[in-house]
Amino acid sequence: MNRIVDDARIAYKIDLSDNKLRFYQHIMPTFNELQNRDKSKPWYKLKDKRIYHNGESSPITGGNALSGITIRKFEYYQKNNHPKLLCIKMEAESSITHHKITLSTEVFMRGYNGE
Repeated sequence: MNRIVDDARIAYKIDLSDNKLRFYQHIMPTFNELQNRDKSKPWYKLKDKRIYHNGESSPITGGNALSGITIRKFEYYQKNNHPKLLCIKMEAESSITHHKITLSTEVFMRGYNGE
């Protein structure tokens, strides 16, 4: 959740389509990122009950056999009355102990729409 919140705080634009949460940020790109501009934007996606970051080869949640976590819900949306607030909710369950946890937050996106 911290990684997602950190990316949201400095976003000037977000894209909530294609089952992805994509952040557009003002960052200095590397040479490789200049060659492929789309990959320089951080994104998060729920797939196979795991959350992936910038690629679907290794998840940031639930990828460890010793601490298996199943993501039951990963929701994100902008508040209608305040578009600079991004609401994020994540529900997870341990595949070992079956304990459940819910994390939710609202992030104020300082750079959203260049304001």
